[in-house]
Amino acid sequence: GAAGGILEACPPLKNFASLKGRIAGFLFENMTRMGYSVPTPIQKHAAPLALDGRADLMCCAQTGSGKTCAFLLPAIALVAAQPRTKQAGGGAGGAGGGAG
Repeated sequence: GAAGGILEACPPLKNFASLKGRIAGFLFENMTRMGYSVPTPIQKHAAPLALDGRADLMCCAQTGSGKTCAFLLPAIALVAAQPRTKQAGGGAGGAGGGAG
């Protein structure tokens, strides 16, 4: 069926090292620094789908299974991949901000 086609087009994550070059360097370096090497089952299946830009992802897993990483890793990676835009007014801490 359709679900089988989706899963075939987006294989599970075998290890976090395979994300090198696919996510921002700072993100990969910090994942490595924190000792992430082998994904948990939820990370193995959810992260590749989310990294592929599939926003309609719903998963269920036990507490402590790695859900936060499974969802935040792709979210941070996708935000980091967006082109930067200039903020009007300099933003917080920017030039010209704050009271004199």
